[in-house]
Formats: sequence, C-alpha cells, structure tokens
Amino acid sequence: MIHENPLQPTHLASPPTDAAAAAAQVAAHLVMVRGGAPFLSGADARLLTEWIDEELPVAGILACIDAVVERRRKRPATSRLTLSACKAEVKKLRQRLGAASTGARPPAPPPGGGWAALAAAVAESPAPDGPKNALVATILDHERSGTAPDAALALAAVRAFELAVWEASDQDALRAAATAELGAVLAVVRPRQRAELVEQGARDLLRRRWPALSAAKICDLLGALP
Repeated sequence: MIHENPLQPTHLASPPTDAAAAAAQVAAHLVMVRGGAPFLSGADARLLTEWIDEELPVAGILACIDAVVERRRKRPATSRLTLSACKAEVKKLRQRLGAASTGARPPAPPPGGGWAALAAAVAESPAPDGPKNALVATILDHERSGTAPDAALALAAVRAFELAVWEASDQDALRAAATAELGAVLAVVRPRQRAELVEQGARDLLRRRWPALSAAKICDLLGALP
C-alpha cells in the first residue's frame, strides 16, 4: 500500500524526485481531501503506480482529483472519493499532455504568474492569519532563493496549510453543515458510507473558502500544464 502521514508537515519538502515520493504526494492529497485512514486501497494503489510509471505530472493528477471534487459539489455522489473515480479526468490530462509533447518546451509561468502571484493569491484568501502567513512566507522564500516555479512544490505547501487550518477549525460544526448539505444522499447509504461522505463534505466546505488555491488554479498560475 502507498501511504503518507497526512499530518506530517511537508511545506518545506522538495518536489518529488522519484516515483515513491510522487506517489506519496498524490496519496496525501487524496487523504487530505476526503479524510479517513492515510492509505490507499489496493485498486487505487495499482492505478496510481500506473500513472506514476507513465510519468504523469503530480500537479496534473492533483488537479484531476480537485476537478472531481468540484463536480461532486454540484452532484453529490453516494461513494467516497477514490482515484478510480478520477480516471476520466486523468484521461483528459493524458490527452492534453500528448497533444503538447512534440518538441514542446517545458511550460513557463504566464504573464503575471509565478511565486509572487501565488503569494498574493494566498494573502487575499479568507483563512486564519497564522497558517496563511506561514504559507505566504514559504512561497516567498522559494522566490528569494531563485527556485523555479513548481506546482508540485506549491501544492505540498498548500496541503500543509489546509491541514493546519482543518486542525484548528470547529470540525463538528463543519460536519454538521456537511450533513445538512448532503441531505437526501445520506439517507440512501450505509452508516459507514455516511460517515465517510460527511467527513469528505466537511473538508470540502473548508477548502471552498479559498478557490484560488485549488490544484488547477495553481497549475494555471505557475504555468505547470499545457
């Protein structure tokens, strides 16, 4: 099984440099988004291994996960989020990368993008000052050190920020709000599924407060994907 402690700070970590580190970052993002135990099912682990072996970019896979989360906001599902549920989005990612691969140079940050623009987006987000200021400082440290804009590195920092905010939040109130929002969906699932959906919904209610920090938006800001 592929696993990573989702509560372990990763905001100062280097971007993944090998398959195991890349897989761990994807697994950690999925766990952060949905809650639950910090490991993947056998089916998801095999699927992730396939994606990593294919050298799909970590940031792109995380953007696919967030795209599925956003779709589920509009039409809630009756099952917990899995990597298998993201296969259609990953197929689109694969097609985009394939279309842009012939002799293409690595993508560059768009005009007005880069570390400074990301720091500004974080600063404008409605989040507690402590975690937010720590994230801004980490991003600006990358800029000052001359680190090239890297979406995977940025998203590792954002994950640490989101986990810190989650830990400091009134989780019971978020779960109550998620229960009310899911409504009829919870009436047709088993108790274990109900608990998983409420936990996932509670985390999503929190993450909705800073849409500019979604994986897709960060990839756009840093020019990570074609």
